[in-house]
Amino acid sequence: MSEKKKPGRFTLQFNMEDPQQRMVSELLEQQGRHKAQFIASAVLSYIQCPNPQGPGNGPPAIDEATLERMLLAIMEKHPRFAGTAPSEPPGAEMPPASAASGKRPWEDAMGKDALDAINDTLALFQQG
Repeated sequence: MSEKKKPGRFTLQFNMEDPQQRMVSELLEQQGRHKAQFIASAVLSYIQCPNPQGPGNGPPAIDEATLERMLLAIMEKHPRFAGTAPSEPPGAEMPPASAASGKRPWEDAMGKDALDAINDTLALFQQG
């Protein structure tokens, strides 16, 4: 390839029939005279990002400990799963039956089928 007359100068033509290219074209038009800076920032961000979260890149990886903390936090916020009545504040004492049996508060509230479904989902996350 021969040397360009004006390095740094490019001509682009977007396919306006392609929804993605049309969207990018419209975004660039909004940049006015700052298109080059916008494109430079976008390309550098894309290259430097170790795991871009775009279509086809899959969901972000979540380890089991993080997922468990998230689930427990959600369950604590919802009285139905925490084993407390809606009128009681979060963190109220567990019912004596659950405490005596050694079960966690949500085991009575959710049932075996729901817990099995959650366990199956967690197993799929670990495989994925």
